[in-house]
Amino acid sequence: MKKTISILLVVLLVSACLFAAVSLTGELGFGYKVKFDGTVENQDYLNLGSTYGGRFKIKLGSDYVNGELRMDAITVEDGKFTTGVRQPINGYATVKASKLVADVFEVSLPVGVELYVGNQSFSASYNWAYLDPQGNEKKISLNASRSSMPLGVAVSYDKYVTAKAWGSIVDGDKKGLLEAQIAPIDGVKAMIAYGVNQKADKDNFQVAALVDVKTLADLDFNLAASAQVIANTDDFAKATYFAAVKGGYENIGGYAEYINAAGVNNLYAGASYGIASDKAPTTLSAGVGITKDFSKVGASIGADTQIKNIELNVKLGCDDFSDFAKNGYVRFASYVTF
Repeated sequence: MKKTISILLVVLLVSACLFAAVSLTGELGFGYKVKFDGTVENQDYLNLGSTYGGRFKIKLGSDYVNGELRMDAITVEDGKFTTGVRQPINGYATVKASKLVADVFEVSLPVGVELYVGNQSFSASYNWAYLDPQGNEKKISLNASRSSMPLGVAVSYDKYVTAKAWGSIVDGDKKGLLEAQIAPIDGVKAMIAYGVNQKADKDNFQVAALVDVKTLADLDFNLAASAQVIANTDDFAKATYFAAVKGGYENIGGYAEYINAAGVNNLYAGASYGIASDKAPTTLSAGVGITKDFSKVGASIGADTQIKNIELNVKLGCDDFSDFAKNGYVRFASYVTF
């Protein structure tokens, strides 16, 4: 099966090359977290989640096929460069099937259809109908590894309904993910997702909804609210409930988020202020977290600056004020794209 998928992927990428625009892109990131107890951690906090992260891509694009070849997760460990994955070179192709059929056979399909093959990432869909102000992607993976799905299909009707199915059928590691995205009117979105992981013997589901109040009420400031539930089909008592409100006016923003994880209450809030600049736009931020059934209090302040294709970030925080020396830290990070 792996050989078949690899051959199909090569055929699609070669086809894309015939009429494609080709570009080379990449990204690098690194950071340091210096704790007040003297320990130092190295990590790319802004993007890749590795010690020193890097990724290089060759992108191919045509009217009918988009493709990408990439070298993933380049890291530095013990002074040596390593990819940290079994397959350092990955690729994918997306076939715009409905457009291909319409142009070649002059048949207009009532729905849009896209086909996917290769090591494709669908991580962006995890918060399609949830605001996710703190980036809880790892908590919303549904045990289905959204970041690596070799086969998939998406069927959509205008902008209102999209159904997606992705999967891995390799023996011993069979995973699958089904999603239904619904947008009945502008400003309202809902999603249902179901993830299957045969190896882990766990099936999880996600139900989420988002209301953009600004769009619905034609407000002159940003305001949106969303909620979601993530649970295991065999153990609903340990479900995680999310609720978030996010808003802003001009260069001022703020959010509040409540998370109940397996009965444990957590509350978060934050604010930001943007400083406009042609050369180095900067965002100042502050946040507070009251977690573990409101028994633990933490807070942070930070600044994020964009200088052309370089993002710089600094953050001063404490995860738990009950032991400031142990839980306080200063974090420096950078992220570069080209």
